[in-house]
Amino acid sequence: MLFQSLTCGGCQVPYDPEEEMAHTPKYTPADGSVRCGRCEPDLPVAWHVLHLIQLPGMKKTKLGYVCEGAPPFPKCTKCDEYFKDSSETRVLPCAHQICTGCITKHKDQQAIGCTMCKQVTNATAIRESPLFKNFYNNLSLMSLEKMRETISSNRQSCEGCHSLLPIESFFFCNDCKLRVCGICTFTGHKEHADVVRLLHTENAALEKATVKKINTIYQDLKGNIQDLHEELTATLTRLHNALSKSIGDIRHQEKYNDSKSIVDQVQGITTLFSERVEEYFPAVREFNVHLKDLCDKIEVKAD
Repeated sequence: MLFQSLTCGGCQVPYDPEEEMAHTPKYTPADGSVRCGRCEPDLPVAWHVLHLIQLPGMKKTKLGYVCEGAPPFPKCTKCDEYFKDSSETRVLPCAHQICTGCITKHKDQQAIGCTMCKQVTNATAIRESPLFKNFYNNLSLMSLEKMRETISSNRQSCEGCHSLLPIESFFFCNDCKLRVCGICTFTGHKEHADVVRLLHTENAALEKATVKKINTIYQDLKGNIQDLHEELTATLTRLHNALSKSIGDIRHQEKYNDSKSIVDQVQGITTLFSERVEEYFPAVREFNVHLKDLCDKIEVKAD
């Protein structure tokens, strides 16, 4: 889904993500409109638009901005809380965004100071933002519920015409970094150098992610087993040495009862150790049986 709000309404070019670039978004305090630096070079930077562009997951393509991952939500620059919807968003004359809650908290004051640039503003000069409303309209189409519905139905939205189609119907244009259906591929991307079936791209990404996960689990488990084995061996050696020392003390005893007491203590510890071994080895063997069962299942499926 393209964020139309992050494309200049004058030249139809996506805004640049940094200040002092050709298409940096510029702000008109008088009416709250936004244009790029090439269309309106003398206006101040629209900091609230740069904030939207720089949100996690936002990515610039030739056709506009798209979101990779969960929908991003902007924040108020004063309280650092997320805006719930566009009705809470306002823009200061310095072009930084602020929420209506912070404005209400300072309603008894003559002016409100911007946390970002320290500019002091009269409350009457704070405006609503048409661009934020447009952004939130796009964002509503990317709600988590609709994303889950799309994923569960194995359908995706074409980033050209917004049609919901099975993943097998899509292509990925590496030139534009867009997922588009067959019709949009033919009408808008057939001349591009690197267009591949989305299914192949998704399968490759899925394979890579799965291999990485499996390797991580394997290496972690293998390392834990090796560490446990080394620790267990060291503990067994420690126990053997302690028992041997206790037995060695028998020859130095002057009374038979003292010698018998040491033997009873050693035999008690040995009995307890044997009971723990009887608990340990069956559990290890059962774990090994489960591993073999999993190996059999995956090998049969592979055949």
